[in-house]
Amino acid sequence: MQPPAAHDAKIMRPVAETLALPMNTNLESQEMNKPESAPSECCGDLRAKFDEWKACAEKSVREEPVKTAGLAFAGGIALTILPVGRVLGGVVRLAVALAKPALFIFGVVKLVEEFDKQKKP
Repeated sequence: MQPPAAHDAKIMRPVAETLALPMNTNLESQEMNKPESAPSECCGDLRAKFDEWKACAEKSVREEPVKTAGLAFAGGIALTILPVGRVLGGVVRLAVALAKPALFIFGVVKLVEEFDKQKKP
């Protein structure tokens, strides 16, 4: 994992001072001590895009806090009004109902491939 950029320390210093949190300027000590795992290696682009989106969201919150709070409030109201649970429940039921035939077809295709391999020496 790469250390955060120097400008992150400049941005976080006022926040840390406001919240009376200790600010660590040693960027190497902020790195995770975990070894890199295979999923993080293959998802590097995804992680970079997420970090970019997160930075953009943080910038938006700092520059326009009232607008961002209003959007969050409107999103909460929309999620409360819309039947999100029923829609997700329907999607899950549909996926479970379609899983059995899909697995059956997949198994038949694999059997046909295996028989074709055995016929051709």
